[in-house]
Amino acid sequence: MGITLELYKKRIKRIISEILEQNIDLKEIFDSPPFKTNFEFKEDQDYIYVSDFLDPQQNKIKIYFHKYNNQVYLLDFTINGYSGKAPNINYSLKQYATLLSTIGKAIDQFIKEYNPKAIKIEGEDSTEKINRGKEGQKINIYDYFINTIDVTPDYLVGDRKPDGSFSLIRKPKI
Repeated sequence: MGITLELYKKRIKRIISEILEQNIDLKEIFDSPPFKTNFEFKEDQDYIYVSDFLDPQQNKIKIYFHKYNNQVYLLDFTINGYSGKAPNINYSLKQYATLLSTIGKAIDQFIKEYNPKAIKIEGEDSTEKINRGKEGQKINIYDYFINTIDVTPDYLVGDRKPDGSFSLIRKPKI
């Protein structure tokens, strides 16, 4: 099974606090407000998605919840139509944190509106990152990312993988 989202977030917040004590300049990055906080969902045969919206740099962002199976969804998002590294996009770390906060808000609203059995959040480091010695960054990014999701007592963090991927899993009704 997994650990409750609330307990996991407390653990991550403690780790972030320790990092911030040693590196005050990072505090602004971790307090990045989302680009957007309210979303209109649309449904298709294969996925539920957020209507396109623009970030302050006028990049088009789209958030998808792919129907995986039996109320299990796989999160994906694109910037200017690219799911991987989008060309000509140079987000600062703060802007990337803001993007993750935005996706966290979309997940919050998706959970409230659709009550999914699970949401899988995954990704692997690109070969480019591995070759540059930046392998494992996604683990740290996902740990920060999960901190942006509202605490809901009905979900657990589970299926944690070495690459940082995880699932939010609805607790079974007893």
